Amino acid sequence: MENKVFVGFFIIDGHPDSVEVPLTGNGEKDRAALAAAIRARHPNAKDIIPNGTRFGTTSDTTGFIEATPGMVLRNLFVMDNVGNIDPLRSIGRVFFSGAPYDVQLNLLRALGAVTVTLKPRVSGANHGSIRFSNLLNSQTLVDDLHRILSEVLGRDARELVLDIREKK
Repeated sequence: MENKVFVGFFIIDGHPDSVEVPLTGNGEKDRAALAAAIRARHPNAKDIIPNGTRFGTTSDTTGFIEATPGMVLRNLFVMDNVGNIDPLRSIGRVFFSGAPYDVQLNLLRALGAVTVTLKPRVSGANHGSIRFSNLLNSQTLVDDLHRILSEVLGRDARELVLDIREKK
């Protein structure tokens, strides 16, 4: 089941961060919940500046990708009932050059490769999607993905969080 959430983006003492709270539909209550959540995360912050909000959804299963031993990047892409593969897969979040982004992988079946795209998390932001030209082998182990993405994104990336966990 999908749960509606309200995501808030903030600049905390000069550094970006974000929090999410359940969406109640009461604007004042939702904004107060965001303020309380960011204050709880940074109780000693001197300067908390709101930097945007976004509505979103989360899954009761937390939206994690269950990785099995030996799983490769190609296995991250889902096939529908007809046999078509969705070539895009959101796998996490990152702050890149101080702005919040979703991390997406793009499957290029003909090349046997995967590329990385960052999609802005804040609607109407002054920045657009960022596509990286690196071609990752689709047979690369998922276990190496965090390290590889850190190299691809470089020093401008902060707080890379992947929604991948080991299957139990």
